[in-house]
Amino acid sequence: MVWRGWDPKLERDVAIKEPVASPTISEAMTHELGERFVREGKTAARLNHPGIVTIFAADVFDGRPAIVMELLRGHTLSTLIDRRLLTFEASMSVLDQLLDALDYAQTMGVIHRDVKPDNIFVTDDGRVKLTDFGVAHVSRLDGQHDAIIAGTPGYMSPEQIVGDPVDSRSDIFGIGAIAYEMLAGFNPFGATDGIETTVMMYRTTNGPEPAFAPDSAVPHALQQVVLRALSRDAAQRFPSAGEMRVALRQAAAGVMSGGDGSLLDLVEEAGAPDVGVSFTGTTVNAMKERIPEKGSTGWVVGVAAGGSVAALGLLAMLTSSGGSSFGLLLLVGGGIGALAWYMWVQSKTHPAGEPPPEAQALMPERAGSDLVEICMRGPQEDRVLTVALPAVFGRSAEADVIVADDLASRRHARLERRAEGGLWISDVGSRNGTYLNGLPAGSGLQVGPNDVITLGSTEVWLTAMTDEVR
Repeated sequence: MVWRGWDPKLERDVAIKEPVASPTISEAMTHELGERFVREGKTAARLNHPGIVTIFAADVFDGRPAIVMELLRGHTLSTLIDRRLLTFEASMSVLDQLLDALDYAQTMGVIHRDVKPDNIFVTDDGRVKLTDFGVAHVSRLDGQHDAIIAGTPGYMSPEQIVGDPVDSRSDIFGIGAIAYEMLAGFNPFGATDGIETTVMMYRTTNGPEPAFAPDSAVPHALQQVVLRALSRDAAQRFPSAGEMRVALRQAAAGVMSGGDGSLLDLVEEAGAPDVGVSFTGTTVNAMKERIPEKGSTGWVVGVAAGGSVAALGLLAMLTSSGGSSFGLLLLVGGGIGALAWYMWVQSKTHPAGEPPPEAQALMPERAGSDLVEICMRGPQEDRVLTVALPAVFGRSAEADVIVADDLASRRHARLERRAEGGLWISDVGSRNGTYLNGLPAGSGLQVGPNDVITLGSTEVWLTAMTDEVR
């Protein structure tokens, strides 16, 4: 879970990443994972490269492990790919900057292990930043490795999937998948098509090796570089990011048109910059309770209300003589006015983890079977609709429920009734993940009437369910 914080000493915004452990694992394991998270964050903090997000601190704060890093503004690479904004020159610029950053990390003995478009940021000034070294692995001098599976299906190497030791060539595989996606227009293992996680993993380890279409416009020399990076056998890949960078430059040299590869125009074309981290309603409201942010509604209302009461109190003292009731009346009236103003502002939002008032009003059950009524609140529209189960949510016309949200994937999440009882939400290979009350849904979490499902920047609440679905 990523928070936006304020550093009062240096007066700057920062991003704070906190690990969220599954409720099914033991307290001892949670503690161990927290220690590993901090240790690997400290290792990544020693990386000093313009193409790698800067880490300011990694420690346990108030009993909670966290990594504090620079807050980026711009767009993720996945956003630029989804919107078909990348030219050939821009794609080569992204890969060149990305391989330069990875080459530096590899010379420092750090393996990222989760290179994917969502972890690559194109800032609002056109620079490429590699983020999310929280699962990075440090090469051990004794040649031993921890058997931990980490990564994202569709971009993780075959050796990662089967739990074998990994080295820098695993990151090369991820770069190959990204390069293929930018040049061919889709992920070679189905990550952009909403394919089930297990299917993507099987395709990576046992399916046919990726290939470009016979009529592909991608130059043959460039195809060979990308397909070598995607070799199932790690020994056949480039041994380092630096060598792949050289090969990529040589392959692209004869076909570059001389267009702008700086990415700056493309980022401007993509629209208003996105904050470099994603927030659910829960995390934003919780953060405001913990660190009030300058300019936030709570901050403005607090200052305004406090100033109003103080001013009216002073006026009361100046106008009162011997305890005049007029001054006291002004003070009480000012306090009531400030409270009413605060309550009016709060009525424009809804508490974290709860449905908005319009959804709460729809809680009575409706007749029907395998139907559920939902309230969707997104960047383009708010609506209430009845959905037949099972239902796939997504941005494309192939989805059962269309989510009008640029941050949603074409096939994003699946809502269904399961044999174990109740209603469940699961991710179906989305780019940004599916969350239930701020927790990753993964292969499935049970949903109740007051739970908040987050798809991109769209929130979904259940408003009514039949007894059978419950």
